[in-house]
Amino acid sequence: MRKRKKDKAIAYAIGFFTGFIGGHKFYLDKNKAGLLHLIPYLLLFLGIDMNNDMLPPLCLFAIFVWWVIDMIKLGREVDEVNGENEIDSEPEPPKPMHQPAINSNAQGFANTPGDSLDQQLIRAKSLLQLNIVNPNEFGLLNTNIASGQFVLSQNVYHDVVNLNSMKERQAIDEFMYDMQRAQILGFKYLEK
Repeated sequence: MRKRKKDKAIAYAIGFFTGFIGGHKFYLDKNKAGLLHLIPYLLLFLGIDMNNDMLPPLCLFAIFVWWVIDMIKLGREVDEVNGENEIDSEPEPPKPMHQPAINSNAQGFANTPGDSLDQQLIRAKSLLQLNIVNPNEFGLLNTNIASGQFVLSQNVYHDVVNLNSMKERQAIDEFMYDMQRAQILGFKYLEK
């Protein structure tokens, strides 16, 4: 289910009037962060109840500083939330001049029940954002997913992400990484 986009003007209005109690966080569906805004009030009332002269002014100061920082960051937070709510709407990258050949023995052909086309395309976009595939490979992967020649199941996605983390930890050399990545994603490995 797609969530509605959040409006910056509404977020700023809510933040201005109720930001000190986290109202803008609740509007952005960040309920845990909204609840965190209530902690200084708990300390404020405890300080007043214990006749502590230092705690209430410190709590009020912390609430004010937190509110100012949140107002500064609010526009970016709205953009981030709206970015998370959108389904991939970017145009497909141009087709590569030389496309890798499809490996018909790829692990990605085992379909996992419940994998929709949208879920697979979102996983493919994630691989591009993580720099695991280049734009040419991303275009080929999207084409193969859309045509049903390849299924980017959750297991295949996790395999390639784990392989990438092994490369980053230098637990696998570049040659083995390229070969295994190509096998997992259904590309024939071509030496550079």
